[in-house]
Amino acid sequence: MIEQKDIDRLLDGRKIIDSCRSVATEYRDKASISIDSKLSADIAATKEAYQAREEAIKKMNKELAKIGFASQDEFFKFNQQLIIEEYKRCVDISFFGCKGCPTEKCRIVYGKSACVFNSTLSGVEEKMFPFFISLHTKSIDGADKNFADIKVCPNGYGFQWKINDKERFNLGWR
Repeated sequence: MIEQKDIDRLLDGRKIIDSCRSVATEYRDKASISIDSKLSADIAATKEAYQAREEAIKKMNKELAKIGFASQDEFFKFNQQLIIEEYKRCVDISFFGCKGCPTEKCRIVYGKSACVFNSTLSGVEEKMFPFFISLHTKSIDGADKNFADIKVCPNGYGFQWKINDKERFNLGWR
């Protein structure tokens, strides 16, 4: 179970990363202008933006360390772990099998990876959660309509999900 202190650390870490990303974006924008125009003023601005990015990275690493992360990688693993835990808390996924499915729509959508071709599949596997999360974050309908726009399996067949609760933080943040 995710505790509020973990959510607070997660959200603090995301703010730290987002802040650094904005500085890095400015650097990339200036670098592309500099490459296109080769003006000395653009090159000087690019050097300044590069130095700002380097400082932002140092600041990010220090701030991540203050909230208990030794590296960006460690934070991103924590982020992914909490996303999966929160998703499991909010959504029940059931597998009803594919035998007799009237549409086999998954064949069209997923090709040879479709569940209808996997005779050994007997339920929801841990490795499937990142895939289901990615589907749900792409949904336009969202939780309000139980993600109907991304649903492949007809009712009573394949994978079915039921929303139990609203997410406490953005599951699509990367």
